[in-house]
Amino acid sequence: MIEPSADALWVGRRLGAIMAPGHPGLAETLSWCEERVRQGHMCLDFDECVVDEDGREDRLPREWIEELKKLPWVAEHAVGSLNDSMRPLVVEGSRLYFAAQRADEITIAQRLVALARRPSCWVGAASAQGAGDALQAAAIDLITKASLAIVIGGPGTGKTTVARGMVECVLRHEPSTRVLLLAPTGKATARLRESINSDAPSSAPAMTIHRALTAAAKSTLLTARLVVVDEASMVPAQLMRRLLEAMSPEASLVLLGDAHQLASIESGCVLADIVPDSKAHPLHECTVSLTKNWRFNEVGALGALASAVNAGDWARVEETLHLGGPVSWIDASSSSMVVEHTLECRATMGDGSSVLCAHRRGRDGSLAIAREMARGAGGGANIDPIHGRDFDGRPIIITVNDPATNLVNGDVGRVQDRNGRLVAVFQSQPDKAIEVERLPRHEAAYAITIHRSQGSEYDGVVIALPASVSPVLSRELLYTAITRARTKVTIVSSEASLRAAVARQVRRASGLRERIEAAGMLPPN
Repeated sequence: MIEPSADALWVGRRLGAIMAPGHPGLAETLSWCEERVRQGHMCLDFDECVVDEDGREDRLPREWIEELKKLPWVAEHAVGSLNDSMRPLVVEGSRLYFAAQRADEITIAQRLVALARRPSCWVGAASAQGAGDALQAAAIDLITKASLAIVIGGPGTGKTTVARGMVECVLRHEPSTRVLLLAPTGKATARLRESINSDAPSSAPAMTIHRALTAAAKSTLLTARLVVVDEASMVPAQLMRRLLEAMSPEASLVLLGDAHQLASIESGCVLADIVPDSKAHPLHECTVSLTKNWRFNEVGALGALASAVNAGDWARVEETLHLGGPVSWIDASSSSMVVEHTLECRATMGDGSSVLCAHRRGRDGSLAIAREMARGAGGGANIDPIHGRDFDGRPIIITVNDPATNLVNGDVGRVQDRNGRLVAVFQSQPDKAIEVERLPRHEAAYAITIHRSQGSEYDGVVIALPASVSPVLSRELLYTAITRARTKVTIVSSEASLRAAVARQVRRASGLRERIEAAGMLPPN
């Protein structure tokens, strides 16, 4: 039997000693429940394999869950139940929940269904202006029907165009409406602000969800009548619950995102779980899926590759990559080959390109590749990607939000020598030079992880996957990397790792979909 991580084992043993000292099997069960939550799941599902830190899989004995039901600390409810529980552990069918994660699911389901049922504050408003096609027009029109709008689509399908259309529709109908723009990261917030407020900068303040939930910004969130959340796929369940609870009872909510992208690092896969799968789904009338890609044609190489990866179709992926042109694949069977070919490919691309890696650490991770790129760029002894001293030409990425310089986590820039003075110029502020002494925490940006690249766009990308198959590889990870590019993608990877990425789909254990269906069956309050 494989074991969970040491941290999860410690938590499980501590909880087991408190709950049932004479029941040694409880500690192991709780350890695996803790480990699954750390891995992004909402619960431990005994019908699914568990995975350890090395990617090894095993199935836990189903008898364990029967033993759990006998303990006074454990409650049993039907799958998808909306009933509160005063006990710290809850069993639903094959799933074991900690009470906190189950409470997150219940609140999200109830609040979203309530919003979907509540009529819009802007019924009758003219809404189709600014739409690029019929689907975008239908998506903008959602704001006039209910208090919830869910707009799903890949990069380049016009989600922010729809959001701008919704905001303009609301402000035309009721100019005094308070609009609030939110996103899970500072960079995504900055891009949303730029997209929506290009013509009316003061009409809709923008901030991260975390900041909106602070005491300092509480009044802004409470007085907002329209709340727009971009990059919703990155919002974990606990944060979504906190936002829904903190919003004004009269506010409308717009969720924008790509259900095929990487989910949040924390527990939950909220956006993917709430996307309707039938017309009977309680949120079906509030959801529009945008399909036309305005960035690249679906029949083109980039679109075809992204589509094939999404479908998990290895034959189509391999065929597309061997056609040449804007997409290509270099087979690298060792870590040293991954690093070598990645450096060669990056050297042939322009300044608007980037190297995206599956791993941050390891012999073929982003730090190792960045170190080699810095050495080749003349960094001399200052080749440490994290702590290395800045020098002329060094690309950097900000790793914190900093109001003093107006830089946010994820902003990318380059150090320049101007008359003997080192300054940094950023893509988000091209006309402004900031002395390196004033820069917030940052590191070299020769290569970054795919997770950190979310919300960014590049002319071309080199995707470096580890030579050895890794548990982090998935089609969501590969799809996210591919869709960062506008014109060109080169994948550097062993065939085994590339196959593993295409084959593995992230399925997070969750009961949110069943709870939404259950909430939809209840009569309106």
